[in-house]
Amino acid sequence: MNFIFRHIKIFLLFFLFILTFSVFGQVAATAELDSTNMLIGDQMSLHLMVNHPEGTTVLNPEMKVLEDSKLEVLNVTGWDTLQKGVEYVLKKDIVFTAWDSGYVFIPKIPIPYSKGNQTGVASTNEIPLLVSVPQIDTTLAPIKDIIREPQTFEDFIPIIALALGLALAISLFFFFKNRKSQEIAVPKPKIILPPHEIALNKLTSLKSEKLWQQGEVKTYQSKLTYIVREYLENRFKVQALENTTDEILRALKNTDLSQDWEGKLREMLQMADLVKFAKAQPQAEFHDKMMSYAEDFVYKTKKTEITKDEETENDNV
Repeated sequence: MNFIFRHIKIFLLFFLFILTFSVFGQVAATAELDSTNMLIGDQMSLHLMVNHPEGTTVLNPEMKVLEDSKLEVLNVTGWDTLQKGVEYVLKKDIVFTAWDSGYVFIPKIPIPYSKGNQTGVASTNEIPLLVSVPQIDTTLAPIKDIIREPQTFEDFIPIIALALGLALAISLFFFFKNRKSQEIAVPKPKIILPPHEIALNKLTSLKSEKLWQQGEVKTYQSKLTYIVREYLENRFKVQALENTTDEILRALKNTDLSQDWEGKLREMLQMADLVKFAKAQPQAEFHDKMMSYAEDFVYKTKKTEITKDEETENDNV
């Protein structure tokens, strides 16, 4: 019997030696959770543990396997060495959250490592996780009375400011209204030009238009005779704009117009009528001649003194 127990003891020691050699000669990885139950949206830490022999380099795991499991990785720490010696122990924390309720399985996380020219991958264990939805308390709390604070001066500042603003606006309104009513509107004096200045200014403007030089002979003669007829009405008080040439000349006999101008005035008005109605085409020098006649006629027949009655009549010219 002792012989049998002695052989069993030797076998157990040999098994432990083989087991120890196997453990200390390979890389192993495990994963742990703080809890297997969490609320949706909460954060939880996944702890990775790696045991490896001396001379082994452990690399960072790929986080894609967690994201494929509908987990959102929030933070990943570096490898922290917990133990050194014949066997090394490393630790890494992964903080994550979940947004879908129900059972979720933390997948096996592959952790690559290398030793010399050899490489390998150690995988963690799979962990079930229940993601729960928080219970909503539907019990309504009793409605509490409003706690009223004592009023202070600061509470009345907006009302006071509004009242002062309205009072200022009303005061300014009546101030400017009364001031405007007290102002006496002084009309600007109208500048009244005598008939000859009105006519000479219009003749100068007509010359600058260069109408007959552009072939607009009829328009030029119409404007020229209109200026002369308008001057005759304003200066000699005859109906010149609507009457014929003969009627105008007969009416001028009763005015202070000198008889010396009758011939030139008749020539100017009749030639203009021929151009307007008979479509006559006078020579180019005729137009300058008629303009000179008109300017000379206005200048030499102007009135040196204008009465107040005449100023009033010329006000609308």
